[in-house]
Amino acid sequence: MKIGVVSDSHKNLSYLRKALGYLKDFSVDMVIHLGDDYTDSVILGEYNIKNIRIPGVYDPEYMDNNIKNRIIERINELSILISHTKASHKNDQEGDIIPEEVINKKEADIVLYGHSHLYEIKKEGEIIYFNPGHLQEIGAKGRSATFGMLELKENEIIICSIFDLNKNCIIKEEFPCQRG
Repeated sequence: MKIGVVSDSHKNLSYLRKALGYLKDFSVDMVIHLGDDYTDSVILGEYNIKNIRIPGVYDPEYMDNNIKNRIIERINELSILISHTKASHKNDQEGDIIPEEVINKKEADIVLYGHSHLYEIKKEGEIIYFNPGHLQEIGAKGRSATFGMLELKENEIIICSIFDLNKNCIIKEEFPCQRG
């Protein structure tokens, strides 16, 4: 299974469309939008790809109790925490999933997050942390626009990749899969 991951598009729909076009070229099975801006993610429907979206901590939708701010999704027997932030935030609502608890209890195999605009792939203990970066103009926090892809391979390997908007892979990491 291939999962496209985008975050922090901040109304830059041309960059978001470019990333989604590349992800469609990569034949992803699903796209996850990690927020900022929640309304940007409505264009995911234009690509006829299954999608999951959550709001960013400053999006008005973050205060809407009818919209989940964080989700734990089970995909290919893996538990994936989908969150705009890696940790709790002052704008969290009562009843929101608390990332630190999920991480401490080892209830997630992968943590997907954005917010910082800094792409990152790392493994701490048994948990893979994946931030696809941002889709803003060049220079946002010193990094160009990026997006990510997870490949959950049947041979028990997870491949995490970050791409720039020229479709160049700038980071690629492989991890053994320890299904939770």
